[in-house]
Amino acid sequence: MKHYCDLKVRVLSAALLLLLCTLAIYGGSYAVCSVVLLLAVLSYQEWRDMTADRGVVLRYLGLFVAILPNAALIGIHVEDVEILIWLIVCVVSNDVGAYFIGRVIGGVRLCKSISPNKTVSGFLGGLLSTFVCGSTFAIVLGLSMNFVLLTIPIAILATIGDLFESFIKRMCSVKDSGTLLPGHGGILDRVDGFIFSAPFLFFCL
Repeated sequence: MKHYCDLKVRVLSAALLLLLCTLAIYGGSYAVCSVVLLLAVLSYQEWRDMTADRGVVLRYLGLFVAILPNAALIGIHVEDVEILIWLIVCVVSNDVGAYFIGRVIGGVRLCKSISPNKTVSGFLGGLLSTFVCGSTFAIVLGLSMNFVLLTIPIAILATIGDLFESFIKRMCSVKDSGTLLPGHGGILDRVDGFIFSAPFLFFCL
């Protein structure tokens, strides 16, 4: 029952964030830049709080985590609004699909030393979910078939971003990066899937 409630809250949080992002995207460049700037500031603030006693190098690594993916998101928006929507759908579907399948099937741990709750079945579920949702949205949005092929590397990079943030949290002995989003912890817990996937997609365009 607890897992079901966690999943329900997680899906609702993801749906709300997706809706807000979509409204911002169609609100124009100023709206997108405002949302992205807010995400960057909040992400760095959470990172700074997590790594406050872990040294200057790790603290300023947060600038990379906050700036690079968010700058890539703006660049993708400038290139094509539909591509940005597609990316958000892919990252969100990977996160929710991995969580759901991982909880239902369980099994072998993906990377126990970094994130003991993540499983191989969850990872594969995330890949499948991203492929299905990403391919569907690519067709609906009129994108090229290249974006169907890109669903898999995007899902893999989103997972790597998640593991990277989990590694930092474990290093800093914290469970969540923050408490802003129910079911997801902080902003970083929600947007970590974009850390590597957004720059990768931007350079693919």
